[in-house]
Amino acid sequence: VRTAAALLGARWGSPDDPSDAFEAFTERRHVRLLQSGYLLSVLAFGGALVYLFRLARDLTDSDEAATASVALLAAYPFGFFYGAVYTEGLFLLCATAAFYHFRRRHWWWAAAAGLVAGLSRPNGCLLSVPLGLFALEMWRRDGYRWQTLAAALPAAACAGLGMLGFTWWLHAQTGEW
Repeated sequence: VRTAAALLGARWGSPDDPSDAFEAFTERRHVRLLQSGYLLSVLAFGGALVYLFRLARDLTDSDEAATASVALLAAYPFGFFYGAVYTEGLFLLCATAAFYHFRRRHWWWAAAAGLVAGLSRPNGCLLSVPLGLFALEMWRRDGYRWQTLAAALPAAACAGLGMLGFTWWLHAQTGEW
């Protein structure tokens, strides 16, 4: 959010005139932070809708069903939280991207998306459970080849590792677990 705010014109140095201009400077910076947070949330939600469409189309072989799933998510009564400056849009993007890439066996992309999902919120670690079950199903379909598990399980575990990384960072910042 800070990087996007800097691209929108926010500055983090002291203003040239340290008198009355400081209040206007800090107010402008906060507005830019809010604008960038809103923009990133909306972009993340848009990316999540794209991933959801692709995932639903792959699972159902139907553009109509994929379109309906996107429309239902976008019209969900609490869908306005995806446009707020929260991590909901980012988490949805990472969760749908993790499942999409996991299903296609793009292990590195699935692992990265799961890691960011775990970093974005503590309950993001729960994403590892369905991904792990998905890995076991792939293993069964592949005739119980150990190579499938060796690639899929570490990718599935990355959401849990992201949560552990977030917890470690919180402990480093506050001294509390």
